[in-house]
Amino acid sequence: MRPTSVISLILALLFAAFTYFQFNDPDAVPWVILYGAVAVVFGFAAADRHFLPVTAGLGVICLAWSLYHLPAIFEYASNSDGVGLSEGMSYAYPYIERSREFGGLFLAFLALLWLFFQQRKPVED
Repeated sequence: MRPTSVISLILALLFAAFTYFQFNDPDAVPWVILYGAVAVVFGFAAADRHFLPVTAGLGVICLAWSLYHLPAIFEYASNSDGVGLSEGMSYAYPYIERSREFGGLFLAFLALLWLFFQQRKPVED
């Protein structure tokens, strides 16, 4: 198994876990769909099945969605009052949840960006 396939398998399992943990979220559907799709893309990549347009499109979605949540990072930085990102959801600190959402989306974008450039390389046996 090639090193990129091993990394893709690890990322597929990681994003499958992200998908699983979204099921208890009040707005679970879009997150389950997104993280599930990322897990599937990495699962296919681990099996050396590459769909460059799907990887690119999903990466663009993750980047755009993360940029939508970017203001929450600035709000968190200026208003956190010592409250950490590991705190539970609170109506008093809505920017904490949105900051975590930014982190997950941006992590998915970075992983898909890596995969996109790996898929563009010629396969070396």
